[in-house]
Amino acid sequence: MSLLNTNIKDLPKEAPAVAGQHPLRILKLAQKVAKETQRTFLAVTYTVLDDSNAPIFNQNVLGSYDESGTLLDDEVMAVRRARELKSFCDAFGVDAEDSDVEVNAKGSEGFAILDDEFNEHFQRQINIIKRYIVPVTANTPEEQAGKQAPPTKK
Repeated sequence: MSLLNTNIKDLPKEAPAVAGQHPLRILKLAQKVAKETQRTFLAVTYTVLDDSNAPIFNQNVLGSYDESGTLLDDEVMAVRRARELKSFCDAFGVDAEDSDVEVNAKGSEGFAILDDEFNEHFQRQINIIKRYIVPVTANTPEEQAGKQAPPTKK
């Protein structure tokens, strides 16, 4: 009998997901503070839902502030980081105002574009999120009610 009644001898090796759009599930989310910079960030652990050989991976969503609320970035970068956080929240249905987000975000599903990346410090990194896919939502009250919006006058 094998360990845990599981045949691991013929198990395929993990391989990065093919570059492109993939459905993801959040396995774990934690709000953390970087030791050196005191920058706040979200540490997120994901699994790729449409590729069983893709490894579980981690990616951070960086904030622009330290724990005391001091801005650490210039205005342009702060806006970019805020947009990334908003895209993350919108893509996975995460409520940014939720005081228990670490528990409530677990299991949330969304889509993102994945790719590999190479840098001198980390070498090859696999399954890097390049962009979150935010679902298209209804913008007007008519669209939200499922009705066709009246044509606009020219």
